[in-house]
Amino acid sequence: MVALRLIKEGTTWVRPEENFVVVAREVIDEKGEQRLIEIKREFLLDYLAARNLSLRLSYYRQRVENVVAFKSSEYASLEDHQEQRDGGKFKLLIRSLNDVFGGSWASFRAWRTDVDEDEDAPVMGPENDDNTDYESSKGHRSGYEGTRVEGEFWRDEWIEHQGQSKRVRGDADKNLPQFIVETDGTRMASTDLNNEDIGRWLWFRSSIVSEFLGLRGFSLKWYTAETGGIQSTSGYSTHFGINPSDLITVYAYDVARLSAWEQHIWSAHNVVPDGKVSIELLASQVKAQPAPTHAAEKLLFKVVDMLEGGFYQEFNVSIFSHTVDYPAAMKQISRFASKDQASLLRLAKELVRVFSDRLNVRELRKLSTHPNKEKLGSNKLLEDVLAQKIGVDKARRVFGPIVGAYDMRVGDAHPTSSKIDDALQLAGIDDSKSFTVCVKQVVAFS
Repeated sequence: MVALRLIKEGTTWVRPEENFVVVAREVIDEKGEQRLIEIKREFLLDYLAARNLSLRLSYYRQRVENVVAFKSSEYASLEDHQEQRDGGKFKLLIRSLNDVFGGSWASFRAWRTDVDEDEDAPVMGPENDDNTDYESSKGHRSGYEGTRVEGEFWRDEWIEHQGQSKRVRGDADKNLPQFIVETDGTRMASTDLNNEDIGRWLWFRSSIVSEFLGLRGFSLKWYTAETGGIQSTSGYSTHFGINPSDLITVYAYDVARLSAWEQHIWSAHNVVPDGKVSIELLASQVKAQPAPTHAAEKLLFKVVDMLEGGFYQEFNVSIFSHTVDYPAAMKQISRFASKDQASLLRLAKELVRVFSDRLNVRELRKLSTHPNKEKLGSNKLLEDVLAQKIGVDKARRVFGPIVGAYDMRVGDAHPTSSKIDDALQLAGIDDSKSFTVCVKQVVAFS
């Protein structure tokens, strides 16, 4: 378990570095007792290779049936015999039940005769013929009717390793993918790209980010407006940039150094170079001058925190009724979460869940001066509180994108609604742009 770096979850052992794949498991019976432990062969062979060991398995199986009338049973044609078969030794034995359970028996009992039970502290000396006595008996047991048909099988099996240990010993993987590196479709092997000085970048569809975020243990971190990192369970953070064609660009070495299973996922999203390398990624990796920009997704949560702190300082009450798990929410609120209008509307639902649905309506009603405050929703109540500070017109302009995102959320539930276009416009979204850009707009305006 230590060598393969496994952790136990319930009745299974998983390997976090390989997408929490189940490596071994135990089988528990109805009494809660352990009956069996199984391990996947490839992981066992990896361990054996690292230790230069072989595993020997010894099997023994027995099947017994007692029949009353042997000659009329289905075993009547069988006779005692033994043979080598299936890599082991098989033995068939047919015996009467009298031979199994019957036969002679004998018992023997010996005792001391020199102990006075009335003495307070009796002491026994060495035994001899004068202070001991005995009795014995013997007999014969029989009367067991029937025949026992018994089969036994023995086998020894050797499991030899294959000389390669990628996980425990860190041997080079011989089955790594190739990646497209040129506009004419030329590919290079991962082993050739596994060099810090390779000087090449790779291009991927943006869907690669959503696929990784859908895996357990992966997370997304933003560095600038157009660059970020995908944190892997293997411990690596893959630095990426977004280019003008909405493609993900990554320095080739950063992909080639990953675990084989991660590389295969990257390879499935690899495309021919298009739209050049992300300008902000080059600024960081080539010029060593990271762009002074900020991702809209990161700013969203930062602004929400600032709003929460400022509101409490001003009114001494919390603006939100409960907290939210920002890392988990960031997986859903991302420009990569949208590939069409339907997913764009679902993104609006996540924005509303993080902001509008958490607003502390009870406290906002206490602060509101609106004549119909008991009928107002959370957004309108907060808008009224803001209007008391900056005026009605300015408060309405501030809340326009928020209301637009809320209307988009309604559009997700009713996709045929004629208000979707109005909601997009109110949220400040230019639907002529790609959906990746649209998501960045809706997050930024919200």
